[in-house]
Amino acid sequence: MPMSEHTTSEALQHHWALDSQASDVLAERIDVKGLGHVIEDVQAGLDDDAVEVRDNNRRIVGDIFRGTGKKIIIIGPCSLDVEVDYVPLYDYIDELQEENPEAVIALRANGAKPRTATGWSGLWYGLDPAYRESLFETYQAAFNRGLPLITEITEGNQIGALGPYLSGVWMGARDIEPTAHRGKFAAYHLPTGVKNGATGDLGIVENTVKAIRSNSADNDNSGVDLGTIASGPQFAGIPTGIVPVGEGNPHVAIFTRGYELPADMPSEEKRAKAFEYISQTNLLGRKLGSAVVIDGTHSVPPMFDIDRKSANRLVPVLEEIHKGIESGEIVEAEELVGVMGEVGIVIGRTDPNYVLDGPRKEQLRDLINITVNLL
Repeated sequence: MPMSEHTTSEALQHHWALDSQASDVLAERIDVKGLGHVIEDVQAGLDDDAVEVRDNNRRIVGDIFRGTGKKIIIIGPCSLDVEVDYVPLYDYIDELQEENPEAVIALRANGAKPRTATGWSGLWYGLDPAYRESLFETYQAAFNRGLPLITEITEGNQIGALGPYLSGVWMGARDIEPTAHRGKFAAYHLPTGVKNGATGDLGIVENTVKAIRSNSADNDNSGVDLGTIASGPQFAGIPTGIVPVGEGNPHVAIFTRGYELPADMPSEEKRAKAFEYISQTNLLGRKLGSAVVIDGTHSVPPMFDIDRKSANRLVPVLEEIHKGIESGEIVEAEELVGVMGEVGIVIGRTDPNYVLDGPRKEQLRDLINITVNLL
């Protein structure tokens, strides 16, 4: 069916991967308000060929997250920057994809940077209107290239705006407990990664996975407020109100980011704790039917006594993971399906990226090829 013939509900299900019951209710509200043209405008801006590729990417990533498909490598900047030419990164991802047909090489494209304290919060929150314009231009460019786009979502309005470009999403460590936030990922059926919290409590991870897989009937007929949908650089979006969830989201993976260990703990003990935690995560993944992806940044590097603020931290982390798999210190390693790392063209204004210049490109390429073969 050509996109121009989609009803509002069909468009919400197709481009935003929104639950069918939620789509029907929201579409009726949108059409009653005479705002169906807003959804049509978003559809009109999506290239048909790119949409077909996106839909295929979503299916493949969904299979990966359930542990029934290929492997996955997710690389990209900690958060997008302004006035950066990302074409060399896109080219690099295409090269890696060609070399690793048994894996999906996806672009990490965070528009928002969650903060425990102060600091730059990313293009999504920029006061300069040009920042939001730049964010959407970057997503459009990567989408048109056919790259699988996966990003962290810190609030519902982001997925309502960026959903049509996305092949998958993840919840960050600060956001896995709030029930209102978890409900949004139950309603949007995009492949979803769940990061462990800062304490490393896997019970919270398990509850979050179960919540995302639940529907309104499981929650005593509770609905979900998605925030706004179809916003853009110059448009605030359409408020959704409370909508039902007919089916929970089955495409859920666990993203293990490690947890804080005492600074004075001996290195070998830290290393043992790291492998123990990854193994525990693998066991949980097997129990839940969720694949496991290792985040090679954040709290994982310090668990191997690697500086978490080093731009090159991803390299020794990957090397340690390789050793853990080969030695058997990582238990149930077959549950591991991929890794994620902060990689960019520039160092970045948030957590430092592994910069793709000169020999670093080949170093990372070799490590990624090894990783895909080991997983």
